[in-house]
Amino acid sequence: MRPSPFSATLRSGRLFRAVLLCFLCCLLLPLRADAARREAPHAQLVVPLAYPTIQAAVDAASDGDTVLVLPGVYRESVDLVGKRLSLVGTDRDTCVIEYPSADYDYSPLKVSGGEVKNLTVHALMPANEEIVAFNEARDEREKERRAWFSLLQLDGLISAFGEAYPIDAFVMDYYGISLPREKFFGAYCLHIDYPELENSRVYVENVRFVNDAFTAVGIGLRRNADVEFVACEFEAHGANADAIFVHDWETSEHGLKNQRFTLINSILVNDAADGATLTLQSQETEEGVATATLIGNSVVNLSGGNAIDMKLWSFRAANLSHGAYLGSSDWFLSPSSRENNVPLMNHPTREEIETPATEPIPSGVSDGK
Repeated sequence: MRPSPFSATLRSGRLFRAVLLCFLCCLLLPLRADAARREAPHAQLVVPLAYPTIQAAVDAASDGDTVLVLPGVYRESVDLVGKRLSLVGTDRDTCVIEYPSADYDYSPLKVSGGEVKNLTVHALMPANEEIVAFNEARDEREKERRAWFSLLQLDGLISAFGEAYPIDAFVMDYYGISLPREKFFGAYCLHIDYPELENSRVYVENVRFVNDAFTAVGIGLRRNADVEFVACEFEAHGANADAIFVHDWETSEHGLKNQRFTLINSILVNDAADGATLTLQSQETEEGVATATLIGNSVVNLSGGNAIDMKLWSFRAANLSHGAYLGSSDWFLSPSSRENNVPLMNHPTREEIETPATEPIPSGVSDGK
């Protein structure tokens, strides 16, 4: 018996509805999965109970997760760049990350977002053989970069860069160490200077940073970046080191002051042979983009440098003084900056502006000009 046209139409209609239903399910299932992931509680990854190293836990973690560090000394370089995690120790004095300060690319801790709490981060004085090993690895990375530059026909850039900063210009005999191939350039305890910092926030609380060889913390801001330290301690030793070094990031969004550095109730100690305790560097050329908020901090400057200093980036021909904080071309000091033991870290009140202080600038403090 031949099927009627009606039954054929009915079957085709059912087929169409089935296909349509499958199509809608394919569209909706990923949305439901995303919603389930958003609603799911963030994981807590415990070191060393569940993961033998902090880096292993970081690699397994997803944005929003917490890596909980139990007491112990963890000798590793921990890289959180690209992830927004909470790295939290159970006790600041006994939860320690340590790693040699022998290679700028391998700090004990690297971060571009999230939060860090209750830890000690210690950059160790590197041994001679560690410096040699890191230098050899750096040389190989440099050869790869130069090969790519040549492939992209950027030899002129290599020449220009080489004239300004030849590789051997990074030969820094900080400690009188005589090595056959001495190109030491130390690592920060904490390094925050990555493209992933754009539109991101880093919050650090109750962390002690100690660098035996170099600057304690190095920060390179990005567009819409917000980096905040609360109740932290920074110690810089060695030579030509800062407790904290921060620079802005050149951007086309001039004047928006959308790069923020905040330091609250912290202690900065510098007993290096030179270098400022807090250094802010200007890279912007058009108009101010960076704001420093400094509240209730104590600076102990035992070095031969300034307690606070402003530096102009080497490639800048002139300091344009748009921001005018310490003569910078781009930094502003937030009006809420008060109660620091270095006067230049405090924003002047109207009365102070109208009645200039007669006290001389304390020894070891730069006026930035």
